[in-house]
Amino acid sequence: MQVEPEEEDFLPEEEEQVEEHSQPPHLVQEQPETTKNTENEEESDAVEDEEIVRLQKQKDRERFASLDEEEQERYEYYRMGDLDKNKVKKLVSMANPALSMMQPDNPFIIAVKGLGKLYAGQLVEMAVNIRNERGERGAIRPVHLREAYRRQQKAGKTPKYRKIFLPR
Repeated sequence: MQVEPEEEDFLPEEEEQVEEHSQPPHLVQEQPETTKNTENEEESDAVEDEEIVRLQKQKDRERFASLDEEEQERYEYYRMGDLDKNKVKKLVSMANPALSMMQPDNPFIIAVKGLGKLYAGQLVEMAVNIRNERGERGAIRPVHLREAYRRQQKAGKTPKYRKIFLPR
């Protein structure tokens, strides 16, 4: 024999709760509250980044001040120097024709420009050292650059594109 529940046993409040949450209570996800902690964390990260940049600039100034006059001038020219994007793109496409479809503003081309600039700077520094070893004065000459290139090639630090970098 079955006993039917009386109307008093049934709570209408529970029915309303079930309608509000279509999922069982353990599956209902709470909405994350936007707190000021994330904003404060972002602000503190930004302050830390600014502090790091400020310290790096201070170190750069100290390094620059430690250079002699000739090195400071050479460094300033190095900073102002730039490689033409289209010429670098042409050079890259000569090395690998599959890369000829790249745009000159492609990050790869920009990275190659930076590496080329570093390579040229190293070559010039070595040429200056060669000039000083020989006891010569004045500007570096092509003979100094060729000797620097030869020494880098001998050390295995130079690409094999001699005709592109140093034509005779």
